[in-house]
Amino acid sequence: MKFEYKVVVAPVRGTKSKGVRGTAERFALSLETQMNDCAAEGWEYHRTETLPAQRRGWLGRRHVEEQNLLVFRRAVEEAAAEPALSHSANIAAAVSNGAAPVAPPIADDEAAARVRRLFRPETANPPTVAAE
Repeated sequence: MKFEYKVVVAPVRGTKSKGVRGTAERFALSLETQMNDCAAEGWEYHRTETLPAQRRGWLGRRHVEEQNLLVFRRAVEEAAAEPALSHSANIAAAVSNGAAPVAPPIADDEAAARVRRLFRPETANPPTVAAE
């Protein structure tokens, strides 16, 4: 089974709401809302990652901050794989459709000239190559 992933920055501040008091409860509400929004789109919560992120500070100084990321995933349907045809089956299919199979071009000019000399279309019997 294959999955696709979605990474979202975890909330940093809590959301104010009626009946919710305290910093921890506001933060929990904010996190719950974000997770439910992703779940409504078909995403399943997978894990939380904490990764270092570098940012520029005053006078070119660099600061490293940790970023909390929420990782969601959902299953991806795999397309049914068609069975691969063998080379001879491909040639047979091409011949039955009226298209003659075409040999790949020979890159080397000298080798191409030798092949043309050995197999001339006007020759009824192509010459045999003697073993050396």
